[in-house]
Amino acid sequence: GKIYYGVEPEFEDSAEFVCDSFNHLLEMLSSNKKNDILTNFK
Repeated sequence: GKIYYGVEPEFEDSAEFVCDSFNHLLEMLSSNKKNDILTNFK
């Protein structure tokens, strides 16, 4: 993964995991909004 200076490897892995989870959550939210907009037009 990415290298953070002065940060423990375990923390680096967990931070990267949190970023991935957050990005996945944003993708789910944005796709849900798109679905809501589509259903509103039906």
